[in-house]
Amino acid sequence: ARTRDGHETAVVRLARRPMHLRYITTVLPPDEGIKKVTAMAWSPNSKRLAAVTTDRVVQMFDESGVKRDKFSAKPATADGGKNFIVRGMAFSPCSTKLAIAQSDNIVFVYKLGGEWGDKKSICNKFLQHHPVSSLVWPAHRPNEIVFATADGKTRVGLLNTNKASTLYTHPEQSMVVSLAASPSGTAVCSGHLDGSVFHFSFSTKICTKITTHTCAPYGLGFGVGAVSHENKHQSGGTSGASETIVCAGADRKIIFYETKPDGAKAKQVFDHGATETDAREFSCAKFDAAGETCAVGSFDAFFLYSKDPRRGTWRLVTSKKVPNLYTVSALEWRFDSGRLAVGGLRGNVDLYDAFVTKNSLRTKSGARFEVTHTSPTSLTVCRLSDNAKLALRTKTGLELRNVRVRKDRYVVAKTGRSFVVGDCETGLSSEAPGATDAAGRFESGETTDETVLDFDADHRSCVVKNTQNKTLSIVEYGLDGFLGVVKPSALNPELVSLVVCETRDSSQTPGDKKVAYLVDATTARVDCLVSGVASLRGVSERSDAHPNSTNSQSSLTVPHAHKIDWLELNARGTHLLFRDKKWRLFLVDLSSSQKTCLLEHVSYTQWVPGADVVVAQSGKTLCVWYACDAPEKVERVEVSGDATQITREDGVTFVLVTNENGAPTRITLNESLVAFNLLLEKGDFHAAADALEPSRKRNGGLVTQETENMWRQLMASCLRNKSVKSVYVARRCAAALGNVCLADFLGADTNDEDFFGVGNEDAGGEGDEGSDKNNKKNANTNSKETRARTLLDAKLAMVNRDWGGAAEVLLSLGRSAGAVAMYRSLGRLDMAGAVAASP
Repeated sequence: ARTRDGHETAVVRLARRPMHLRYITTVLPPDEGIKKVTAMAWSPNSKRLAAVTTDRVVQMFDESGVKRDKFSAKPATADGGKNFIVRGMAFSPCSTKLAIAQSDNIVFVYKLGGEWGDKKSICNKFLQHHPVSSLVWPAHRPNEIVFATADGKTRVGLLNTNKASTLYTHPEQSMVVSLAASPSGTAVCSGHLDGSVFHFSFSTKICTKITTHTCAPYGLGFGVGAVSHENKHQSGGTSGASETIVCAGADRKIIFYETKPDGAKAKQVFDHGATETDAREFSCAKFDAAGETCAVGSFDAFFLYSKDPRRGTWRLVTSKKVPNLYTVSALEWRFDSGRLAVGGLRGNVDLYDAFVTKNSLRTKSGARFEVTHTSPTSLTVCRLSDNAKLALRTKTGLELRNVRVRKDRYVVAKTGRSFVVGDCETGLSSEAPGATDAAGRFESGETTDETVLDFDADHRSCVVKNTQNKTLSIVEYGLDGFLGVVKPSALNPELVSLVVCETRDSSQTPGDKKVAYLVDATTARVDCLVSGVASLRGVSERSDAHPNSTNSQSSLTVPHAHKIDWLELNARGTHLLFRDKKWRLFLVDLSSSQKTCLLEHVSYTQWVPGADVVVAQSGKTLCVWYACDAPEKVERVEVSGDATQITREDGVTFVLVTNENGAPTRITLNESLVAFNLLLEKGDFHAAADALEPSRKRNGGLVTQETENMWRQLMASCLRNKSVKSVYVARRCAAALGNVCLADFLGADTNDEDFFGVGNEDAGGEGDEGSDKNNKKNANTNSKETRARTLLDAKLAMVNRDWGGAAEVLLSLGRSAGAVAMYRSLGRLDMAGAVAASP
């Protein structure tokens, strides 16, 4: 079906449709004897599948099932024999690490890297006193892994400290046979050999006994529950879901328990032993990432249960009987819920496609998309030209329907009370309320005559325009809800500018999420979409405003004497460029609130895409400002014609100028200076310095006026970064600026015995009590690295003339003699005496 605006749409009703399972391939063939698949894990980015059998060799497959790598699991000790088995595996939320739990009392964390072929290394290990029986890595907790041991303990391992602590213990030390984490990563549950099931919440730190199952719950899963009726009517409906725990075992029953504040009750019971004559015991269970579809493994068969979003109940949607499969020993879902990996007793791993419906869409430009509904509340969109995939889910518990593709890149779907929008290029999606006064009459997620979804403002966000109420509601991909709502005086795209970008440099100010618009014809306003990220104050016409002055306000008002006909923010959201009816061009520094007139009689102006470079034309002169922090430094080029466009292609930036005859001419800009801000934003300080070097060499080794502020900006960013590599680049900047003393000070070794006037007083750190020798060695290494970084902080505090902060750092490391020497060199004998007299 097509919408009124000509865009392709798919309309389906999924509530009662069955789930389909289609066999794809066998990625790991079966063995002639018993070779049980003991664990499997699928990375959150869906690009890696890890499987291990009793041979302790971890096999790695890509998303299509092709084997790409393998490595052997290491024993707990170097002289230990290979008589262990892998009990569990889990990928980190970033998909670059793999945790492996082993029966020889240890948990290893392997660093795999982001690409195939990257070097593998063990970055963490947690040695225990009892065999490790299971392991999970909760979502949104990159530095915490949860594992269980045979003595009934559920523990959490902290990667940043390489230490483990106990979350809770079974009162009778019954062995943990299964472990599961909630889809949101806020809780875990454990099943024990005596049938008891415990629930632990990370937010409340409270452990609760949910129930005592009729047998040992070897199949344990943690999913979402039903959405209550009143919560469905809340804005977005995202907070009404409870938690559901599924238990299955030797009694041939599958029971869904719903967690309650006062305990748990059996939600639904599926007694396969009573309804099927050939039913066997259940061996494992696994929920998908959304927690709405559960796979349960048995003998020669596995079953899929899904939640009915309308009734809030669980139902059997499909089952698969595979002769000679024997016991299903492991199950694992791909993150988008579109594929299921099944591991068997003979070491085989089979892949199945799981879907409710599949539809093909074609846009007006001819681009083809495949829409796969994996459940009523989740779907996957694949762009067939480059295989780019996007997973959309709703947290309302309602059906996703009316899928639309816009601009061959953006996907919009609706529920009864919200809409979900995503970007195929980045794979990010967001859900926002579909009916709100702030966003206008966005009925059931569909655009109307009063509301329009605009994808041209910024590639990291979309804007919901309400032409009736004249409001703009901003949605950032990857964040649910509206990022902000503004009401400009005009909805003209030339009078509204939006910047939503990632902050890679923690010191970057002001914030990187802003919108600029007109309050009236002569007044512009800049709002920070994230409160507290930046502080802006009213614009001053004075030119001597202090660049670091801020206050607690999160908006900036720019009054002007004449009507404003064009405005735009730069890519980093640090400067506002606007032109008035008198054709005068102004630049506003948002950090200092300073407004500067750049040029008069401006017929064309634009920011260079992705850079802090301004291009403007006045008459027959083309002006370029490579450093917006130094507006007085401008480069002028005489042209014959009118500038019409700025383009960046293959690393070359040029301005397209069209003469009176219509013939185009390219004016090439200095690419090294154009790329400087891009490199600085990415945090690639070495490349940023390399980009400035050619202009210095052409000037006889001296810094030019155009690049002087760039060198200073780069040095300030490097010093704020506080890493060894960035300090090296800061020293390079100081040398280029002629500050020899600073360059020499930054080049001194903080670990040198004479740097702080004392010898090396560091001593090896001690491991935590009860840790093994390897843990102590890692603790000592981490302690030395921490001391080296702390000494670097002391040096940088001295560079910033923060003598008190530097003294505190030195005293915290026991280097009181260094603090005394620092104060003596400054002539502050009173402070030196106070430090020497302190205990």
